Amino acid sequence: MGGKVVAIVGQIAAGKTTLAQFMEGHGFRRIVTYTTRPPRVGEKDGVSYHFLTDKEFADKVQNGYFAETTSYSAKFGNASYGTSRESLETADGVNKVIVLNPQGVVALKDAGYDIFVVYLDMPQEVLMRRALQRGDNPAEIGRRIADDTRLFRRLENSGEYVNLTVSNPELLPNQICEWIQSVI
Repeated sequence: MGGKVVAIVGQIAAGKTTLAQFMEGHGFRRIVTYTTRPPRVGEKDGVSYHFLTDKEFADKVQNGYFAETTSYSAKFGNASYGTSRESLETADGVNKVIVLNPQGVVALKDAGYDIFVVYLDMPQEVLMRRALQRGDNPAEIGRRIADDTRLFRRLENSGEYVNLTVSNPELLPNQICEWIQSVI
């Protein structure tokens, strides 16, 4: 029997990466996605993301390597992200966790991938506080929250795409992980 793929989705500073890292330490294998954006301080190629040039990414798209891709306009230019088909389709019996955006969730669900989607739907004041605490630029936080609000409309209250919604910012990663494990 194959493992389950759990997709974590949420707005800026919702706790996606923190939850995914916790889950990785508790029986889940993290799916490392691909990106053309420059690495942030402390990120490592093949661990945080697979960092590619625009041409390398475009070649993989053309060869059908990705199950889903998306692009963003960021302060440094355009950045593309993608999830390899192989990472989703490898049936090794291990539960996996991936952080996705709403477009990635919709693309994978619409393509028939069996993913269990956990939506971290945190109040905007919590998102703002967390983003400021981690040192994000206040103007960039406001822009991202506005963009995210628009992007997440399709997921909100959608039983079609979301399997579990977490709206309580007081829940700790271990509590959310236990909740996920109990329902998958």
